[in-house]
Amino acid sequence: MHTVDGRQTPYDALIIATGARARRWGGPGASLAGLVRLRSLEDAVTLRHRLFDAAATGGQVLVVGGGFIGVEVSVAARALGCAVTVIEQQSHLLSGQIGELAGQVIATKLHDLGIGVRLGRRLLGFGGDADDRLRVAHLDDGSTLDAHTAVIGLGVVPATEWLRGTDAVLRPALSCDQHCMVHGLPTETPIAAAGDVARWPSPVFDQQQIEVGHWSNAREQGEVAAHNLLVAPEQRRPYVQVPTFWSDIADLRLRSVGLPALGDDVTVVSGSIASGRVLLSYTRRGRQVGAISINQPAQLPAYHRMIAEHAQLDLLA
Repeated sequence: MHTVDGRQTPYDALIIATGARARRWGGPGASLAGLVRLRSLEDAVTLRHRLFDAAATGGQVLVVGGGFIGVEVSVAARALGCAVTVIEQQSHLLSGQIGELAGQVIATKLHDLGIGVRLGRRLLGFGGDADDRLRVAHLDDGSTLDAHTAVIGLGVVPATEWLRGTDAVLRPALSCDQHCMVHGLPTETPIAAAGDVARWPSPVFDQQQIEVGHWSNAREQGEVAAHNLLVAPEQRRPYVQVPTFWSDIADLRLRSVGLPALGDDVTVVSGSIASGRVLLSYTRRGRQVGAISINQPAQLPAYHRMIAEHAQLDLLA
């Protein structure tokens, strides 16, 4: 293995765990001071300073993207006293992650907190002053928003650019088999991948190729990848963990098992969307693929077991 400083490091086995990087805004105004991403500790420190300054001066904080980063940052900024607006080009918050119904609960909470939400609106670009400091955002409906700080929450990109030109299969995450072993790279020394950089056929979801960008997945997949590098090929075990994640959004405690985004049907099991306390079941062609609890956690472990048991039955078939 060759590093950028010219060193060559031999290895007997390798885990690629380079993670992902925050997607940049590449449109007009991308170089203005005041645009912030949130991926690293340095990003977090920069954002903290910007939010305190916005709260003190009455500056408007814009959050571009209505995913989990965008929603969580907007709530934190509002708690500091900032004026906040979320811009999301989809018709619902978190639509690609938890679906319309759960997204409605989150949108209602943001509204109750005094956070502006502009759904179905696309950012065209930013404008600045003579000192190249962010001052305004332009949207596709012709409207403009004053801006002190813009938090760019447009998702992440797997950190695989260093593998371009090799035989690795990039889509754009690193393609692996169900044992976390990388496709395409030389096999004389075993190479595995884990975490945000990896894409694999999940036994939990009918061998569908998936990517999971949660820290719990990185930890669990890393353990399986390490095990499989230390044993003979016939002793390797498939990675069959059921994905989980959580998010605290003000007083909403959102917990998820499986991959709700794969569902083609969603059912309210208990509670209600209007109350902000709800348990949602997600199925795909009649098979359980996920569940989401918002302040209704008691039944969630049963759905976790159900999804895991289906996967074990498939492996034995």
